[in-house]
Amino acid sequence: MDYQITPLIKTPFTDIFANLQNFQNHPKCAMRELALVDCLEAYGPQNAEVKCGVLMRDLRECVFRSKQRQRLIIMREERDRQVSDGERERADKYAKPPPMDTY
Repeated sequence: MDYQITPLIKTPFTDIFANLQNFQNHPKCAMRELALVDCLEAYGPQNAEVKCGVLMRDLRECVFRSKQRQRLIIMREERDRQVSDGERERADKYAKPPPMDTY
């Protein structure tokens, strides 16, 4: 994981773009980032890979959603296979949406 370095010259632009370096505004990942920062502060950069590796992977998964995207790709490929093998009609490839104005 890359470690942030404080800029040598502080300008209004560094203050404006400082919030782009963290995920505190991300509703699902803010708590994971705080847990990772606490762990990094506790163990330091030398031991971070060993002690905080799980938290790093959790934050990376929360931000990039790579497992969720991989699951989506697998489900699409399976539906395409079912249509091509004749197990499912092309019109029934995906489930029908719920009626309008329902929750």
